[in-house]
Amino acid sequence: MESDTHSTSHVDNQSYSDDAVGNTDVNKPECPIELKPFVGRSFPTLDNAIEFYENYGRSVGFDTRKNSSKKVDNITIWFYMVCNREGEQKFSDQQPKRRRKSKKCGCNACVAFKFDSDRGYVIQHLNEEHNHPMVDIQHQKFMRLNRQLELVHQKFISDCVDANIGPSLTFKLLTELMGGYESVRCTVLDIRNYTRDIRRYAEGYDAQMIIGEMKNKKENCDAFMYEYEVDSRSRLMHLFWCDPIAKMNFMQFGDIISFDTTYSTNR
Repeated sequence: MESDTHSTSHVDNQSYSDDAVGNTDVNKPECPIELKPFVGRSFPTLDNAIEFYENYGRSVGFDTRKNSSKKVDNITIWFYMVCNREGEQKFSDQQPKRRRKSKKCGCNACVAFKFDSDRGYVIQHLNEEHNHPMVDIQHQKFMRLNRQLELVHQKFISDCVDANIGPSLTFKLLTELMGGYESVRCTVLDIRNYTRDIRRYAEGYDAQMIIGEMKNKKENCDAFMYEYEVDSRSRLMHLFWCDPIAKMNFMQFGDIISFDTTYSTNR
């Protein structure tokens, strides 16, 4: 069974142009020999091959991305990676949802890994020439390869979401805690996207999560009580809860009014 997930033909039949459209400048980055790719270099697994090319791009100053792959009997026999500035910006007659400045400039830098049963994944084709400058050292921390949300970041962002702290303030807090922008390894946009993913995950389950939390409180404290009502479609309509402190306050003061100062933030 053969499956082909790329739109191009076999690598032997592919045509790689050295010059990008409208740009004749060629930039061939230099790097330490241990990081330099060359045709014939082999790797035991595909993950090792991908990691190597990403480290190469990270070291010289360009981002990479997967371009295509080819499988036979569930074995990846070809895997293609390119510079993230490969291709050209596509224009549509329809009004775009968001205006985006494209970084694509027709760069032809690429690598093709071929599976060999004896050697693993071997670099079969390589083009090191870019038609654009490499990212400056002081700006490389903003490259996609150098931006990642580690577990400690994810936990901190989740805690900030629970505390109703927005992405911008979360980023400032991370900067202070990690000792500077260089140590954060993410941007405000990365935090905003992760916050969006958290909320999207909770969407549709938030009411059940609240009821589960009430149930846990009841199991840990017999004096805690709660009641709730749902409509004909099992949607939560009303929820009431009361803890021991609230009961004591009612016995002392009767009815009270509480002003929630986070209303605007929640809205």
